[in-house]
Amino acid sequence: PRDAARGGDSRAAVVARDLQRLLFVAHPDSGCTGSMTDDRSRLVNIRPCNESFSSATGSVAYARCIGDLPALTRASSGKLVVVVFTNVRWVPEFKYTLLSVRQLWHEQHIDTTFRDESALILPPSCGSLRIEFDARRELPTVPFVSVANLLRLGGGRVDLPRLLSRQSAFVPTRAATVVDAARDD
Repeated sequence: PRDAARGGDSRAAVVARDLQRLLFVAHPDSGCTGSMTDDRSRLVNIRPCNESFSSATGSVAYARCIGDLPALTRASSGKLVVVVFTNVRWVPEFKYTLLSVRQLWHEQHIDTTFRDESALILPPSCGSLRIEFDARRELPTVPFVSVANLLRLGGGRVDLPRLLSRQSAFVPTRAATVVDAARDD
């Protein structure tokens, strides 16, 4: 609803829109050719991309750009973890964020299990942390907070290292590494 007195969105509408940009779910997908999202604002390090993708229904959509998707979640150990998924395509016609199981393994050595323990498993260099799928959902689903949007909406006032203090942050480049923010200096 619009706030007629101010000529803009109501406070509730702004909060709802901001939460929608912050919170999202991603679906690990063994049939997905490349990782993709429908929301460009989640991406950083954006580069041009001209790839086409077919949906499960057979329709063709085009990636408009490619970038890295930093996302905050909680590992099964309880630690907050920032995972930077690399080379994620922005495909606005698709309505989901899909993580290509093959791409995760080949580019970042992130394993995916769909067995009794359904989870993303970070490489040993990152402590083999496990990010379990949401057991309440039928499809493999991982809840995330968009770090790019958290920083944007925070207006530069979000201190991510402090947010992650006494936690572990996973910040992969080509080869995965862990930045341990739990220092008792």
